[in-house]
Amino acid sequence: MEILSSVPKIPIKEIFKDNWPNYLATHQDSIPNYISTTIEKMLFCRDPEKLGYHKYACPEHPDQYVVVPHSCKSRFCNSCGRILTDKWVKKINSLFPNVPFHHLCFTLPKELRKLLKEYRFLLNCLFTASKETVLSFCKQRKFLPAIILSLHTFGKDLKDNPHIHMLISSGGIDLKRERQNGHDKQKKRVSLVCRKQCLTSPLAVPNPIKNCKYLENECGYSTHMSIKAHPRPVCEIPRCSDRWKKITNLRSASERSNGTTKSFN
Repeated sequence: MEILSSVPKIPIKEIFKDNWPNYLATHQDSIPNYISTTIEKMLFCRDPEKLGYHKYACPEHPDQYVVVPHSCKSRFCNSCGRILTDKWVKKINSLFPNVPFHHLCFTLPKELRKLLKEYRFLLNCLFTASKETVLSFCKQRKFLPAIILSLHTFGKDLKDNPHIHMLISSGGIDLKRERQNGHDKQKKRVSLVCRKQCLTSPLAVPNPIKNCKYLENECGYSTHMSIKAHPRPVCEIPRCSDRWKKITNLRSASERSNGTTKSFN
C-alpha cells in the first residue's frame, strides 16, 4: 500500500509575502488605500520592528527578559482574525434567542456598486435599508423578530459586491399580545410581566415548576399589584429617584419616621 503524504498547508500570510510586492507594483492605482493598509497590517503582525513590542524583565536579573511582539488586531489576519471571530460568535450566541432562524441576503445592482466603492461611508446605508425593510414587513404583521446583520464587501469570485447577510428568527414577539411593565395611573396599580426568564436565561432552572403559569401561556402572564394593597413597594414616584429624594428631604424627621413606621405596619 502506498501512503501519500498530505499536502503542506501554506498560510495566507506566506502567499502575500511572496506575491504582494509584485502585485502592488502592477495594480497600485486600482487598489484602495484601506485594502493595502489592511494587508500591510497583516504582514507586519508580530513583527517587533514594525508594530513594536513589550519587554518583560526580571528586576533582580535584568539580563533575563522576554520580548512579546504586538499583534495587528486585524480581522484579515489568520491568527488575530480567528480570535476576533470566536469572540464575536460567542457574543452573538449569547444575545440571539435559541430558536430556528432563516438566512436572507440583500445585495445591490451593479450601477450602485461603483458609488459605494468610492464613498465607503455609504455602506452604513445597507444596514439601515435591509433592517428597515424586514422590520417594517414584520410590524405590518404584528410581530417583532430577532435579527443579526453582517456586511460582506466581496463576492465568492472576490470581485467588488457589497451585500448584507441577515439571520432572522422564525417568528418573534407578538405585538398584539405583548404586555409591558409599568405603572397604570388610571387603575392605580403596577403591572409585572413574566417573560419566562427562569427557563430561557443562561441560569435557567433545570427542573421548572410543573404548575408554572408560563408553561400554559407562551406569551407569559401579568401580575398586578395595587397601591392600596401594597403601599410600600408600589408607588407612583419610584423610590430613590430624584423626585422621591426631593419630597423626602422636605419632610421633617418626625414625618419621615411616622411614614416609615406606617409603611412597615
